[in-house]
Parts: sequence; structure tokens; C-alpha cells
Amino acid sequence: MVPTDPDRRAELGTFLRSSRERLLRVDFGLPAGGRGRTVGLRREEVAYLSGVSVTWYTWLEQGRDINPSRQVLDAVSRALRLTVAEHRYVLGLAGFAPLPAPVADDVTTVPSHVQRLLDAIGENPAYALTPEWGIAGWNAAYERLYPNVATTPATERNLLWVVFTDPAVRTLLDDWQVTSQRFLA
Repeated sequence: MVPTDPDRRAELGTFLRSSRERLLRVDFGLPAGGRGRTVGLRREEVAYLSGVSVTWYTWLEQGRDINPSRQVLDAVSRALRLTVAEHRYVLGLAGFAPLPAPVADDVTTVPSHVQRLLDAIGENPAYALTPEWGIAGWNAAYERLYPNVATTPATERNLLWVVFTDPAVRTLLDDWQVTSQRFLA
């Protein structure tokens, strides 16, 4: 069942309120407790930290029929110290596309323990790949087999890329037509 707009607004409000209430005031440099409260930020404090009016933030929590901008939701998410998954959830409830997936750091070389393993393999050609098929490490036997691995810039040292663009790789593969199709699949 797809939630209706009122259901989504109500869920957004409930989620923001519970997120606000789970925060510890001392983590924000505020005194604990006060007026019978022991934890959680006040709406006024979240509004201030988000750079929005108290009324606007209150309406968000109440599930009123308003259309907060993505920038407002980003600011509220930062103020509430939401995780990436929680931030995505908030954006989804408000009808925005999810955040782009975080980009993994480019791996251009393998950790030293992986390189030691590759070197220990000795006369058997071996290499290590990144999740994106980048050739991040290799042993001397692999370099003798495919010398271009050492001279290709790290940004272009991708196994899928070289299978299709480096003529030297074609000569290394027994049946390039079949093998390249397997790589691509």
C-alpha cells in the first residue's frame, strides 16, 4: 500500500519528533532537564539550529499540509544529526528523490598486506581488483605477462577497460571473443 500524502506528512512529523526527543541536550551544550524535561531538544532549538522559523518546524512535526524544500529538510536533518539512511527516509517521506549513493574512495593501490600476499604467490600471475574492476595491485609475474599494467595511469587501469581497449590484452586471452563477453556479462 502506498501511503497517502496525509499519511506521509504524519509519518514525517512523528519521525522528526522522535528524532528530536532522542537527542541529549548536553551534546548541544545545553543544560540537561529543565521544566520537568530530562532529554531531547525543544522545537525552538531545532528550528534555531536548522535556520527555520519555529512555526515552520512546528508545522512539520504536526504533519501540516506544507511543502518544505529539500534545503529545509537537509538543514533539519543536520540539526537532528540524522544518519544517511534516516536523512534518505525523511526526503522520501517528503516526496524527494533519495540522496545519491556515497561514492567509494578511489582505490589506486592495495593495502600492504594484500601486496605481500600477491608477491608470495611467486611465479603465478596474480592481481587484485577494486569493486569497480580497477587493477589495484599485482605481482611481478603478472607484470611480466602484461607489462602495460605498470605504465597505465591508475585512473585508466581498469580490467574491463583494458580488455576492450588494449590490443596487448587481446593477445593474452585464448579466445578473446568468448572471454570478453564473459567479462562484460
